[in-house]
Parts: sequence; structure tokens; C-alpha cells
Amino acid sequence: MNSEFNGQYLNDHSLKLSLVGAILLGVLVLCSIFSHYGSYEGLYASLFYAFYLSGWCWANLHFHVGTQGPIKSLGGGFWVTWMRGLAVAFLFGAVSCFATFEGEPFIFFGAYGLVAIGDALDGAAARWTQTVSAMGARLENQVDSMGMLVASIAAIFIETLPPYYLLLSLVYFLFHFGMWFRERM
Repeated sequence: MNSEFNGQYLNDHSLKLSLVGAILLGVLVLCSIFSHYGSYEGLYASLFYAFYLSGWCWANLHFHVGTQGPIKSLGGGFWVTWMRGLAVAFLFGAVSCFATFEGEPFIFFGAYGLVAIGDALDGAAARWTQTVSAMGARLENQVDSMGMLVASIAAIFIETLPPYYLLLSLVYFLFHFGMWFRERM
């Protein structure tokens, strides 16, 4: 996929290779965590979200251009957001088998703490490495919205929030589905 930017073409082969490495790293991390706990339902759910996020990144790689032109590397902001995405993928799997981690809630809430801390760092890392892009901003929104959904599900499961609170988290996805549907009509 080549993207044009002011007459220049971005050759994303190195970006694609970096993204494939990120995907493989994510799959390896998720497989090792869930195989340790013997929770294959959680692994499948985590891999589902990790592959969704990977496909989303692959499809939106052409948005990885900055204001000065094509960006040649994924950059620090991407890697911080990607690690946040892996933590959300873990949480997505952990929520699907919450009973597995019920005796060790620090794992679940520690991973969500990592997501929250990373949220403060990813934009700063992108600015510091000069790799601010539309793809990074969109990826951050994807990870934030899924993180909120997973946190809502967990809070409902432990009876901290009422079930209708889930509707607040689903509004983002409903809005984007509507935009997608409108573009196709």
C-alpha cells in the first residue's frame, strides 16, 4: 500500500514488517499468559481482540503520515499504544473468564492501571519521537473505547456498577458502526 503525501509516496514495507513483529509479539505474550492459567476461553477472546486491533492497524497504516510528510517508523507513541492495546486484549480475555482471576484481582486491576498510565504517555512519546500521526490518534481512540468497555463489564461483573452502564460504553461502537454503514450507502 502506497500513500501519497504532497506528491511523495510512502513505501510502507518497513512499517508493515514492524507491524507484523508487533502482532507476533502480542500473540506470544497473550498465549504465554493465558496458557499459564490454563484459560483457553480467555486466550481466544484476547486473540480475537488482538487480531481485530492488528487488522485495524494494517488497514489504517496509510494514515501514518505527519504534517511534514511520510513517517518512516511506527514510533514511540505507537509502541506505547500497542502495549496498551495488548493490555486491553488481556483484559478482554480476563473478563470472559473472570472466575479464573477472581482470587488474584491485582492482575486484572494492575493491567488496567497499565492501560491508564499508558494513556498519559502515548501522546507524549509520539511527540517526543516526532511520529504524531492520524493513525496513532485513531489507534488511541480504539484502545480507549475498548478499555472503557472492558472496565465497564468488569465493574458490572463485580456489582460495582448497574448493568445499564454498559450502554454508555457501547455508544462509541454504535456511532462508528453508523458512520461505517452511512459510508457504504
